[in-house]
Amino acid sequence: MQRRDLYRAACDYRDQFGWRIIPVGNDKKPTVAWGRYIALAPEAEEQNNWFRRKGIQGIAVLNGMASGGLVCRDFDQEGAYERWAADYPDASKDFLTVRTRRGFHVYFWCPEVTRTFKLSDGELRGSGINILPPSTHPSGITYQWHVGPDDVEKLWRVEKAFLDEMGWLPSPGMGGTESHGTETSEETETTETTENTERKEEIVQIVVDAELEVLLHRCLPKAQGERHRQVFNLARELKTVPRFRKIHPRCLEMVVRRWHELALPVIETKAFEESWFDFLNGWPRIRYLKDELSVERVAERAALLEVPEAAKYEQPELRHLVAICRELQKAQGEAPFFLSCRTAAKLINVTPQQANRWLNGLVLDGVLKETDKGVPGG
Repeated sequence: MQRRDLYRAACDYRDQFGWRIIPVGNDKKPTVAWGRYIALAPEAEEQNNWFRRKGIQGIAVLNGMASGGLVCRDFDQEGAYERWAADYPDASKDFLTVRTRRGFHVYFWCPEVTRTFKLSDGELRGSGINILPPSTHPSGITYQWHVGPDDVEKLWRVEKAFLDEMGWLPSPGMGGTESHGTETSEETETTETTENTERKEEIVQIVVDAELEVLLHRCLPKAQGERHRQVFNLARELKTVPRFRKIHPRCLEMVVRRWHELALPVIETKAFEESWFDFLNGWPRIRYLKDELSVERVAERAALLEVPEAAKYEQPELRHLVAICRELQKAQGEAPFFLSCRTAAKLINVTPQQANRWLNGLVLDGVLKETDKGVPGG
């Protein structure tokens, strides 16, 4: 395969579908450090220079948000694909499909799928990369379109409910297990190599839920000129959420996109990239909030959560207190957390005496374990 043919195909995929394309070698491994292009699209001249190098045998597309929410259903065996096509004839004719060495790759949009899942007959890939036509497999076989760009009207968007109906989402009943998208196996037609194998950063997009929606509205600018400051506040607020403290900030792209969507009526700068780059730049400079304000934020998040340990209690204030304690413990890891009766009373809107009785009761009931009494530093 001539490099100029691969380059033309890469440009066509980019221009037609907005896909991010990288070159691969004879071993199906990328010939460029591609992790950075999950967040940033390569410049045209940069992509052109890739294909001037020797040793390029194919091209691959980046799955997930890098390509607008692209997902690939990998069928390891031809028979598995044919059974699905027989059950869903319309979808099999409308979805872009590549014939691989042993099976098929079926492509569609689904931004809600942001990971790669192992299935009984292949994978559902919302991360990593996939080889595209007209690449050459190490065995000498050429990847070919089974249902190509000229055969379909567009790349279709698929809802998760339809994926579940087709059995493409993992569940205990079908034996599917979640893959973090870092394995490379001869059993699959993909390369899941990370840019830096020592760090092995996992870029898993966080979907906006009710808890995050409340946080986003708290960080919206109220007038032009506040965008930069509020982006920094957004990053600071997100870093107070315990589950986000150790993740890569690129995992929060969908969250920042939702913030940008909500802020558009006010902010002067319309391009998402400006706010996204400010967010990525500000994230490593933020330290976690440790004052009472962060405890109040924990209480707000806890009010949205259902905590199994609290379900047996009838009073909503007491259930809220249990949820607050659990969130504080998650923030501290294995270390004890501190919560005074006065602060607890303020958070759940009861008297300090009532908060004290409930905290003691939770210790007696085995929900909490008391370590030391007193005020830190006092």
